[in-house]
Amino acid sequence: MASSLGKISFSIALTTNLLGQDVLIACIDDLKGLSDVMGILYPKTQIQQCMVHTVYCSIKFLPSMNT
Repeated sequence: MASSLGKISFSIALTTNLLGQDVLIACIDDLKGLSDVMGILYPKTQIQQCMVHTVYCSIKFLPSMNT
């Protein structure tokens, strides 16, 4: 649980410089807790995972060409 709190506090630190501004779309890299923090601080924001990270994470499910 201490690990989760550390990640959430880091996510809050990342978003504090945006306070007072309207954030409508957030493209994030699926850092644990960041989407939760964005949802709390900016409830109207649409959260979207970065396509580069989506493709990178899905490559591990492709069969290897070396076998």
